[in-house]
Formats: sequence, structure tokens, C-alpha cells
Amino acid sequence: MVGDAVSFGSSLDFNIEHGPADNEPADYSSTAYWYGTAGKSLSETDMVDASSDESRESHGYTADGETRGTLTSTLEGRGDTAPVTRGVTAATGEVSFTVEVARDNEGVRLLRLGDQNAAYQRATVLVNGKRVGEWLQPLGNAHSRWLEDGFELPASATAGKSSVTVTIRPATDGPAWSAATYRALSRG
Repeated sequence: MVGDAVSFGSSLDFNIEHGPADNEPADYSSTAYWYGTAGKSLSETDMVDASSDESRESHGYTADGETRGTLTSTLEGRGDTAPVTRGVTAATGEVSFTVEVARDNEGVRLLRLGDQNAAYQRATVLVNGKRVGEWLQPLGNAHSRWLEDGFELPASATAGKSSVTVTIRPATDGPAWSAATYRALSRG
């Protein structure tokens, strides 16, 4: 599924966490299929740092009901054992920002680095005021709290534009929407 896509360069090392702190015995196997082209298909065109006042100002970043703080934790994965410390935000209301995209894009992947301590973060996503879908992140992890997840912005909302304004409306009955950074990767 497109929503399950994992970005990678030339190789991918896949692991499954067993238990909340990767401390439970398990026996799993899986099969992965790669559907793609040999050429470059995504290129990063912009990055918003939600903890940087300069980045927020240059991207027109606003967030209602926001708290800002610092998180020290690891990312999920066998190779990610070094703690990462950086600023992070959580918003209970609307989040909005403008990102640059390639004018000839065939859609844009929006990657969010956030705190997954609170599971089932979900939000309605709009591009230039038009609803494009629901962003759901059901994962939660109190041990390795950093998570990068993605949302596909369709070409019907991004093609032919050099920038788009993204609005994220967290569900009123869900946890606060967490973000440290948003990266825009233009497809094409």
C-alpha cells in the first residue's frame, strides 16, 4: 500500500520490534516486494523545523493549542540505539505551514518526525484549503519515542505548484498532534 511505503536509498534493513522495549521472544518471517524504477523518484524540496523560530517564520508555521518542549529518545530499530535530543511540539488545534515543492511534481510525500508516546494520533489534512485525506498514526511507543511517518499529498493538489500550504486538523477526540520536523519530498 502507498501509505506503507518506506523510503530508502540503495538498500533496506528491516527489523521487527518484539514487545514495548524489544524484549519479548518471537519467531516471525516476512516477504517484501519492491515496486519501483531504477531512477530517482523522490527528492527533498523543503523541510520545516517546528522547534526553530526562524524555520517557523519562513514557512508561515502556526499551531493552535501548542506546547513546545525537548525530547531525548531513540528511533525504533535495531541500529538506532543512540538517543536523539531535539525540540518537539504537540498541538491540539490546527497546524498550518507552507512548503516548497517541485513544480513538475507528480505528488508529494510529507514526512513527519514526531513523538509517538501517545498512540492513535490522527488528523484531517488539507492542501491549499482542500481536504486531501486523513492522516492516522496508530503506533505508540514509550521506549523508542521518535517516529518518522508519512502522508501522500496527491498530484491533484500539488502538481504545477512551486509551493503548497498544508493544514493539519487533529481529531478532537484524539491525542495532541506531535511534530519536530516536516520534510516535503516531491515525486517525479
